[in-house]
Amino acid sequence: MDDLPLLRFSRDAVAQGEWSALRTDHRGGRVTRIWAGAYVDSEAWDRSGPDERRLLRIAAASRDGDSRTYSDESAAALWGMPLVGVTDDRVVVVAPSIEGGRTSGELVKRATVVERVAQRLGDLRITTPAQTVSDLARRHPLRTALAAADWTLARGLATKDELVEANDRMRRCHGYARASRAIRFADPRAESPLESVSRSVMIDLGVQAPVLQSEIVDARGTIRRPDFSWPSLRLLGECDGRDKYERDSMTGGRSPGQMVWEEKQREDALRALDLRMIRWGWREAMNPPLLARILVAGGLRPTRSRRFSRPV
Repeated sequence: MDDLPLLRFSRDAVAQGEWSALRTDHRGGRVTRIWAGAYVDSEAWDRSGPDERRLLRIAAASRDGDSRTYSDESAAALWGMPLVGVTDDRVVVVAPSIEGGRTSGELVKRATVVERVAQRLGDLRITTPAQTVSDLARRHPLRTALAAADWTLARGLATKDELVEANDRMRRCHGYARASRAIRFADPRAESPLESVSRSVMIDLGVQAPVLQSEIVDARGTIRRPDFSWPSLRLLGECDGRDKYERDSMTGGRSPGQMVWEEKQREDALRALDLRMIRWGWREAMNPPLLARILVAGGLRPTRSRRFSRPV
């Protein structure tokens, strides 16, 4: 959390004789109060996404030492898990079952009838990766749960057996069956949240399951690895997010134009093998009816009817 925007605390401001200036900045909208006695530059706060806001609030909450156990969305943010479609950025902690789940301002207390497994991460106590996946999967849609579960498996933070075991401990909790379904489909071969969200739509449609990251050798002997493949249909699927063309870790110093040209050459090499290809991005993945039309146009056939919720 070292690269987060600077927090300003009222206690420090009083000790340093700067309370009047901090109060004036707050009244003038130059700083935003994000926790009791904690403020951050308003422009930086406005630019921050939900993940960064969660981490800022946790940093503010834990400033003077902390005996809380962070869980659910807060634990996911601390582990670095993707939280697809989750906009609530409040701090979430474990509450004793006798206390019940309560919400107060920026703090959400979540209680369960089963004790949750936690560990230390730096100075904080948070639920383990496997426990966190189970907690998220019990409360959120398949796309959110699958993205977190795939990410956790891919980074070796938990094994599939550990996810199952963690969720089985929560058998008496609401959402257990939903979480079991998400964990059953979790796959470490998924290389991005977009791939996970796309698979969630395929699962809900009941289309033929794709092979993930299969290796295909083209005419020049180059190994190509499409995101999805359906060998019996000679069909490939590729999903591309905008960050693929913008993030330094993805571009390797190449320009967007160069990357598009390389993608075209790659696709041409695969089509030369008499393979068909379908493509989509975040817009289609987060709007299941749109992605369903693309999949069906590619020759995939749903095995069950599903009325999708509105896109988010």
